[in-house]
Amino acid sequence: MSIKEVYDRECSHLKIDLKFFKQICDLEARFVNKKQEHIEFFGGTLTGAHVVRFTQEDSDALLIDIMQVDDHSLTEQVYAVKDKRGNPMIVQSRHVSSDIFNISCFWLIHAIHHSPYLDDKHKQEAKIRVCTYLMFKYLTSLLAWYFKYPADPEICAATYAQLNYKFILKQTGSWGATIREFAAKAVATDGIHAKRIDRLDQDDDSADDNQVVKFLNDTQGRIRDTFKNIYAVFMETHTQGMRISSTSALVEMDGEVILKDKVASLATYTRYIKGVVGDEHSFIRQELVDVIAKVMHTMPEKLLMTSLKWMCHNFGHTKEQVVETALDMITEHAFDYLSANQGLLRAKGDLAGLISKLRGTYMSSRASDEKLLQVRELVEDIVYEATRSRNESVIAATRTGVMIYVVVRMFSMHHYSS
Repeated sequence: MSIKEVYDRECSHLKIDLKFFKQICDLEARFVNKKQEHIEFFGGTLTGAHVVRFTQEDSDALLIDIMQVDDHSLTEQVYAVKDKRGNPMIVQSRHVSSDIFNISCFWLIHAIHHSPYLDDKHKQEAKIRVCTYLMFKYLTSLLAWYFKYPADPEICAATYAQLNYKFILKQTGSWGATIREFAAKAVATDGIHAKRIDRLDQDDDSADDNQVVKFLNDTQGRIRDTFKNIYAVFMETHTQGMRISSTSALVEMDGEVILKDKVASLATYTRYIKGVVGDEHSFIRQELVDVIAKVMHTMPEKLLMTSLKWMCHNFGHTKEQVVETALDMITEHAFDYLSANQGLLRAKGDLAGLISKLRGTYMSSRASDEKLLQVRELVEDIVYEATRSRNESVIAATRTGVMIYVVVRMFSMHHYSS
């Protein structure tokens, strides 16, 4: 009996249809949004600053909840499979290729590929989602191995700044997008694994169950090599003492003041930001723009300035009151978010850290907060009107920069008023 035959028998009850497709999409989204650190990590570019772990519960969510298999029985049967020479097909001492979760993900990709219940578009997306979920496990294992404790966010930010565009993380702009890019290439219909996914194992001389091992080792190896290269830059940055530091000597945030009375503070800071936005010289502070530009490397500083000036010139002069509405929504969401993450505002000197946290939240591709989704859409319209850029990634980065600027400018009220 082959590995494919073991799974085909044990998973004969599994119907890979649109209901299954939704389960897989929800599974991936739940992991990305599992905790605030997950959201910030996958929505951002920092390597080592967040604690992100793939637990047994996450493994069970696929094997038990969705596939409905007994992983212990499945493991015994898979390990019992022999090759043509009578040797075990799976070498148990090899951590990656012997893991039953990993093997199950590859079989599932194969099963999706041959499902009669999904069209080609849904098949491809489902394969990407399963492979992405597998790569979450790969990546978080590397994080746990290389970073026993969370790294300094400023050093992590400086590390990212040192990367060139040969690094896929630099190209995609977030760890979430990076993992999806890896997964999409791994399951591409014209990719190097296309035949392995199609055949898995066939009873002939040209293919056998070792294709499973080759797929798992290759996909894990690609992420491992990328991670190790970034870690090398991190260690060099750490050794040299490089940081993207805040302008804490210039700007002090009003953290404790804000947290004492959320309701009163919300009204106070909303009035303040609306009071200064109409005056370009009062609203736009170059030192704040500089810090945001340092942390947000994919955002053109010029477009951020153009968007901020557009807001100044159009505040109170548009029938739709888009600027006024955007300020209200940004302020309200910021108070909700920072009230739930009070440590960010108590760290008065860590302006770059606050910006990095907000960046991860605002750019998360898996954000489900309705208020955040609405304000992102509104600010994106403002950025487009101001810049007329047709580059979606640039628009998204500038949109995030505008939102962060409004929050930082607002919460530095007392600094600039004194």
